[in-house]
Amino acid sequence: MDKVEFKIQLAEKNIQVSCLHSLTQDMCKDYLTDENPDFKVNIIQEDIDAEQDASYSDDYLETLAIYRKIATKMLDYDTFLFHGSAIAVDDVAYLFAGISGVGKSTHAALWCKNLESRARMINDDKPLIKISDDGLAYVYGTPWDGKHHRSNNICAPLKAICMINQADENKITELDDFTPILKQIYKPESADKVIQTLNLADKMLRSVKLYNLECRPDIEAAKIAFERMSQ
Repeated sequence: MDKVEFKIQLAEKNIQVSCLHSLTQDMCKDYLTDENPDFKVNIIQEDIDAEQDASYSDDYLETLAIYRKIATKMLDYDTFLFHGSAIAVDDVAYLFAGISGVGKSTHAALWCKNLESRARMINDDKPLIKISDDGLAYVYGTPWDGKHHRSNNICAPLKAICMINQADENKITELDDFTPILKQIYKPESADKVIQTLNLADKMLRSVKLYNLECRPDIEAAKIAFERMSQ
């Protein structure tokens, strides 16, 4: 089988990808670049098999294998993968996290509905977060953007992270336990890479505000959250 070759730009880094299927190239159409690569990612069948999920096709599993390798290498550039839904409001990023199915995407969509043209989706599932030289966190869109495929090739400085929890009443409070947030960060198996990840996460947590939102899936929850988180 002939290799599929292309280059993409993610979080200001140019990446050359060599893989077996064309699905990822199609998925990355808004991120393609002709710039010289900062690093290369090569996928072989063993990488696809390592994803260990027979319910999906090889071409889809390859997209996961590619992003896994990219996310691991990105740590060398002070950038890590976060599982959450990120939006930009007035060019400032807000990130929603929580267990699978809790309503992160729904809540982000309600912010966009409430704020209309002021809000843009950055990434609805797996954005990248880069720590700048001055210790600030920036959120970047990626094409790995969840089942709704909501993302834009943009970045914005991160102001706040909010853990989402379902409840009968809408209530937002400051979060003093960052353990749930750490669970949403991708950590490679290598001990050295885990240390890199935790060091970057520590810098992020020092630079942003943390909140816990108990909420219904309604527009009032979005209004309450934005009013508090944008302060």
